[in-house]
Parts: sequence; C-alpha cells; structure tokens
Amino acid sequence: MSKYRTALPQLAGDGLFLTDGGIETEFIFNHRIDLPLFACISLFFGEAEHLPILRKYYEDYYKSS
Repeated sequence: MSKYRTALPQLAGDGLFLTDGGIETEFIFNHRIDLPLFACISLFFGEAEHLPILRKYYEDYYKSS
C-alpha cells in the first residue's frame, strides 16, 4: 500500500475539499481561450482578462457543493 494513501487531504476531516474536472475543455470550447499544450496552468499566470472567468469557474463549483 502507498505510504500516504491514508493521509490524502480529501480524507482529512469534515472540511470542504474542492477539485475540478474538465477545466481545459471548458475554457477551450466554451470560452474560446487558446491553451498551449492543453494546459490550463497558463491561465493562472497569463492574461489578466482570464482571471474573472477562472474565478467564476471555481465559484460555480463551490456554489454547487
């Protein structure tokens, strides 16, 4: 068994653990944002105009939890 399998952050209590799924597809196809090498990390360090879209993306996840 993996050394840290029982210490995963999502298993560490009753708190909220937020993840996402499909962020690259969302931004490429629904927002028409070009992602180099299909990597959304460029959004966090790229154009400031993308930050409100990123914020809304994660806020929507939070609100639906």
